[in-house]
Amino acid sequence: MFETITINFQKPIPLFPLETCILLPHSVAPLHIFEDRYRRLAEDILDSDGLVVMALFERKPSEEEYLHGQPTLRPFGCLGYVEHYDRLPDGRYMVLLQGVCRVRLEEELISEPYRTARVSPHGLADAEDQVLLHQRAYLSEILANKKLPQLEHVQNVYHIMERQIPTAALVDLLSTFVFEDTESIYGLLEEENPAVRAELLIDRIQFLVDILPLQNLNSDDEDDPADDQPWDGRDA
Repeated sequence: MFETITINFQKPIPLFPLETCILLPHSVAPLHIFEDRYRRLAEDILDSDGLVVMALFERKPSEEEYLHGQPTLRPFGCLGYVEHYDRLPDGRYMVLLQGVCRVRLEEELISEPYRTARVSPHGLADAEDQVLLHQRAYLSEILANKKLPQLEHVQNVYHIMERQIPTAALVDLLSTFVFEDTESIYGLLEEENPAVRAELLIDRIQFLVDILPLQNLNSDDEDDPADDQPWDGRDA
C-alpha cells in the first residue's frame, strides 16, 4: 500500500472528473470505465505510468456540457495509481485505483479525447508522527467505544488501527469509512494540514458515538429485535 511511486509533475496528467469525491490519499476506489474517451484514457495510462487525477466538477454539468463541453473543475484533486485492472471482452475496464497524494490543478491543457492538466503536489509536508501523537492516542481511545461495532465497516477500521502506518495516512484511511458526503470528503482533500484533518476525523467519530444508541452490550439483550438491525450512521 505504501510502495514508492515516482511522479513527474512537469508533464501533463490525465483527468478523470466526477460529480462526487471518491478518492483520498492511501485509500482505494473501484472504477467502472465504459465511455469511449475514458477507455482511451485507461489504455494510455496503462501503457505509461498508471497515473490519473480524480477531479471533481464545480457543479453538476448538464448532459450536453458533460458530453461535449469543458465543465469547470474544483482546484484540488487526488492523484491515483492503477493498482489492479481487468479489461472486459467488450472493451470496458474495471480498475482499482490507489490514492497517492493530494494535488492542485495548475493548468488545464487543450487535449482530446480526455482532459489533461499540469498539477502540483498539495499538503505533502505532513507533520511528523510525534506532532500527531495526541490525535493518534485519542483516536485509539474513541474507537474503543462499545457503541462503534454497530457501524458498518468498523472491522476494517479496527484492522487499520492495528497497523504501524504513519498517522497522517491513517487519518486519510479512516476518513474513507466515516465520511460519506462529497463536501466533507472534498474538505479533507483540500486541507493541507494533517493535524486539522485529524481533528475533523475525531469530531466526526465523536459525533457518531454521541448519536448511536447504546445496545448489544451484554448477553441479556440478545433477544432484542434491534440486535439484528445494526445502524450504519448513514442518516447522521
